[in-house]
Amino acid sequence: MSRFISSLPRLRPLGLLLVAGLALPSLAEAGKKDKIKKSKKKKPKQEQVEVVEEAPAEEAPAPERAPLPRPDWAADSPASGEILVRLVDPGAAPHEELRLAHQPGDVEVMVMTMDMAMGMTMMGMDVPAMDIPTQIYTFDVQVTEVDGDGNSHSHMVLTDVRMEGEDPMGLAMQLQPLLQSMVGFGGTTVTSPRGLVVSSDFEIPEGMPADAAQQMESLEQQSDTLAVPFPEEPVGIGGTWEVFRSRDQQGITMLERLQVTLVERDGTDIVLETKTDLALGSEASQMQGLPPGAKVHFTEFSSGGSGRSVIALDRAVPIEGTAHMDLRMAMDIEVDGGTQGMAMDMSMDFGVHGGGDAAD
Repeated sequence: MSRFISSLPRLRPLGLLLVAGLALPSLAEAGKKDKIKKSKKKKPKQEQVEVVEEAPAEEAPAPERAPLPRPDWAADSPASGEILVRLVDPGAAPHEELRLAHQPGDVEVMVMTMDMAMGMTMMGMDVPAMDIPTQIYTFDVQVTEVDGDGNSHSHMVLTDVRMEGEDPMGLAMQLQPLLQSMVGFGGTTVTSPRGLVVSSDFEIPEGMPADAAQQMESLEQQSDTLAVPFPEEPVGIGGTWEVFRSRDQQGITMLERLQVTLVERDGTDIVLETKTDLALGSEASQMQGLPPGAKVHFTEFSSGGSGRSVIALDRAVPIEGTAHMDLRMAMDIEVDGGTQGMAMDMSMDFGVHGGGDAAD
């Protein structure tokens, strides 16, 4: 469910908080040893000490760390920014093509919710777990055109964002000004009948804070993950296909496999069940948000999730959908010759519903 991960507010600033204040140990410089040799002269009869300084030993280069092993499915991942859709099982007859059939029309409302819980370990110490209040994003969506190739041109704008629920840490009050600054963000996406994004163009509202603008730019860069592509071949109930994506993000190559099954169909209404796996394709020696010169090495990374979506092929927004995602990662951060370990566990639940008119 990477289409939802891109909308997490303050994810990068959170990384700054994790690194800030680390008491990194410095390595003591190796001292130089003096070797004393003695020699004798006939006159005067006394020992003369000659100090010979040894040349410092050359420091051996640090051994290269082996990258984390990749799952077998990662071998099928395409080049960064590309998408591969592969039919696995056509399912039971009758078989029909899955194609979007959008029509220009009224503005529809889409509401997306996200719940997140997170726990961390820093330098061997557990950081108290955080339950973040529910985040609610409301969008207006309108299909403005369907061109000669059947591609739908949809305009989407964020009209409201807020946090609700228990908030013992007062995060809602702290983040609400930043979240409100995102209101007005939007743009146009061109999507093929198979659900593949052809192009996208988003606008950052004037005056948006840099942190919020960066998150919105990330959403624009990942606009091709806002839909589930359909296979070229016709499918029936039980039909299964795989979607492989690869994307560079903050210097890290993320690989995704989405397994999709058609479980119900009633005319233009379909029900899809999905299973998601994420893996590291390559890791960056440096990442944004860390001190200059800091290097990162992942020692553990695992992520997976599942979801269920009810989609109307002739509507611009889904009828409803739910998804759950778990993430576990651990890394070593090298700064100024010292190394500190960090581990994080994150659990996320998402919901989306729409289909109503904005005027309702």
